[in-house]
Amino acid sequence: MSHRIDLRTLVVVIFLATACGGEKNVPSSSSSQPPSGGTKVAPGFNLFRPEQDIEIGKQSAGQVESQLPLVQDKTVNAFVERVGRRLAANAPGYQFPYEFHVIDASDLNAFALPGGVVFINRGVLESARNEGEVAGVLAHEISHVALRHGTHQASRAYVAQAGVGLLGSIFGSHIGRGTAAMVNMIGGFGLNALFLKYSRTAESEADIEGCQVLARSGYDPADMISFFKTLERVDKRRTVAFLSDHPSPALRIERIQKEATLLPTAAHTPAPGDAAQLHSVQDVLKSMPPSKALEQLAQVAPPPSESRQRGRIVIPPIAPPSGETASYASKDGMFHISYPANWKLYDNGSSGATFAPEGGAGTIEGTTEIVYGAIASEYDPIGDAAAQKQVEGGVITLTDATDDLIAQIRRSSPHLTAAERDQPAHLPSGDVIECVLRGDNPRTGMAERVTVVTHALSGQHLFFIIFVTPERDAATYAPVWKGMLDSLQIGSGR
Repeated sequence: MSHRIDLRTLVVVIFLATACGGEKNVPSSSSSQPPSGGTKVAPGFNLFRPEQDIEIGKQSAGQVESQLPLVQDKTVNAFVERVGRRLAANAPGYQFPYEFHVIDASDLNAFALPGGVVFINRGVLESARNEGEVAGVLAHEISHVALRHGTHQASRAYVAQAGVGLLGSIFGSHIGRGTAAMVNMIGGFGLNALFLKYSRTAESEADIEGCQVLARSGYDPADMISFFKTLERVDKRRTVAFLSDHPSPALRIERIQKEATLLPTAAHTPAPGDAAQLHSVQDVLKSMPPSKALEQLAQVAPPPSESRQRGRIVIPPIAPPSGETASYASKDGMFHISYPANWKLYDNGSSGATFAPEGGAGTIEGTTEIVYGAIASEYDPIGDAAAQKQVEGGVITLTDATDDLIAQIRRSSPHLTAAERDQPAHLPSGDVIECVLRGDNPRTGMAERVTVVTHALSGQHLFFIIFVTPERDAATYAPVWKGMLDSLQIGSGR
């Protein structure tokens, strides 16, 4: 994946300001607001629309059902449906069309697909001691759906793999990628690990939100804790999937207990469901043939390996940068900058832009990459370390956000290494950090230099500008970078 460095960076540039900002305002009902005193959990960065979550969930569910056996008993399904519907009515965010299925598997586990399709294993129903414990498992999975963790994971993977295609829109060739094309690029539908295995931060968020959903639905969050304790008592080989290895059960229990103390005690009312219904369900399950473990049932094909592209980008002679300058002001008022008058401006229509000389971007086999130029925009930290700080109520510093951005660049461009970093320096707009990355780009066959300058914005976001040039021309273009940086004015934006 070393051949798309600037492209992938640009995907982050183009989409994070628009996609992240918009997703925090999805339609919600009054019941979806967190209880007074509860921890507010905001959905993370996402390139997909909620309607695409639903499309992904339906297609994936069809493949899951073709690979895994489902319990068909009406008594069992009606019980799970009743509990799930009650919880879903109090889920936050976009109102997804939730549906619930029982897999005939012995593992104490459950999973949810984007868009609201929730699967719970038979083993959970057999081991639960009361309806609240089943509700605790379902509330956790519903929270993954509501917070859109599946497509958040997929978005991050897509940023790392599909940047080339999306860059085309900046250079005037609109490339419309449908849901199927985007998902297939990251492994396809069905039991896609991107939709099922979450980060430590996502699991913590689902525990916190699940605790609130339980309370809003009349269940006691203590039932979620009691089920975790049940998991600890059984064979670890059967629980590792739900516990996810991170965070540990003890830490998760501690965090849920803390969240429960923040919720109004009036919300902790006894669940109206008859405990006898769960016992009836368990009696039905006992009469059925024993189930197998999920790993024995699932036949998951490995994601297709990436086809390596051959050839190199050939850059024609580049005209020297003009001594005259042109000016650009972002439409949201976030920044103003000057750039050489003979360079082209590619405005992404929101808060970011790319500046490059004629011929400064090369294309090969349908992919485009900046070799000379600058990219400026806003960045919302999406890494696990930064997100965990937000979950824990901490403040993301300029250094934290810069580290996160550099990690995203290097993740998709491992040929780049951090050569040097300056400590925060003060400009008229405020403190900035400058980082220099160097490496041999296999797409151009040249050593390149990527200079990243970052500045903290409100809301723990980051403004950044990236300068790209072959190493051999770094000294020649140094005055251009300095002139652009000196002209940079950063405002409050939107």
